[in-house]
Amino acid sequence: MTSILMTDYYIVRQGRVSVPDMYNFHGMYRYSARWATNWRSVVALIIGFAPPLPGFIHNIESGIRVSSGGQNIFAIGYIYSFVSAGLFYWIFMKYFPHKPSMLDHADTGEDIIAEADQKRRLGEA
Repeated sequence: MTSILMTDYYIVRQGRVSVPDMYNFHGMYRYSARWATNWRSVVALIIGFAPPLPGFIHNIESGIRVSSGGQNIFAIGYIYSFVSAGLFYWIFMKYFPHKPSMLDHADTGEDIIAEADQKRRLGEA
């Protein structure tokens, strides 16, 4: 999941995010009205964690037979998961982008904070 977040922020969006919309349940990052998630990130997450899973299960319960390939991919599971999830997320966002959430500039929400501060100052005066 870390690689998906890093890929999204640094590579896909290049820091152009809307901070207020991150905290708004109905904001631009609500990708689907039914599931409220980005299907690209879910698929990339599954691609990242599923292959090392049999080796993980074997590591917990050695009585379960797993091929040496499954055990080896578990041994490098973090590296595999980090690289594959980030790479697949980037590919999905490149070929199936969610255009409503792509911005040409960052929205930090500083205007909202400044407006609230101004109202507070006027209320104190």
